[in-house]
Amino acid sequence: MMVFMEGCSQKIGGPNNTIEIDKGKFGWQKYDKGHPIKGQWVFGGVEQWSGRTFLVPVPDRTADTLIHDWI
Repeated sequence: MMVFMEGCSQKIGGPNNTIEIDKGKFGWQKYDKGHPIKGQWVFGGVEQWSGRTFLVPVPDRTADTLIHDWI
């Protein structure tokens, strides 16, 4: 996944473009237990009209982390 993120992410957006953004965690959970999942948080987006995407690994999903680097 890290190779994809580094090689395929691209700048997206611009005037009159809509970008859908979300966060997610890539990892696994053994036997559907209720403990926290070990893995990597990722922040990403998709440009609606073209399907172009970006993915960025982030240390956590706090607002400070997600907003600070993008504004």
